[in-house]
Amino acid sequence: MMLENLLREKRATILKRWFDMILETYLPDTSSFLKQEKNQFANPVGNTILLEIDNIYEELLHGIDSEKLSCFLGRIIKIRAIQDFYPSQAIAFIFLLLEIGIWLSWDFRSLELGTWNYGRCRQHRSGFYLRRAAHSAGVQRESAES
Repeated sequence: MMLENLLREKRATILKRWFDMILETYLPDTSSFLKQEKNQFANPVGNTILLEIDNIYEELLHGIDSEKLSCFLGRIIKIRAIQDFYPSQAIAFIFLLLEIGIWLSWDFRSLELGTWNYGRCRQHRSGFYLRRAAHSAGVQRESAES
């Protein structure tokens, strides 16, 4: 129970560090923008990441509801999957929390979730590229017919 209290007390510090570590995976200009722009409409990526890591952290502290956790993880993974991250890089943010030094009973479950979400990331990325290719083929076909 003492550890849980400590994690609650240090919540803001831990989440800030986790957010900063995630943003370090982006190019410096992008990272700087995502950190500085606070408007959720001007910076939907940074806002979504910040909101969802807060949700993930809270869910891990209270006990894992896999449906909720999957939804929170999925929102970040979808963003990263279409941003030219490899699937392993897109889910790496999960493991960054472990690097901060939080080793609770849920650490191994997080590893399992990382493996499971790797497959989901590949699905999102594949779907994105298929839609992009289909759109490009449609545009090329229209210009060839003209």
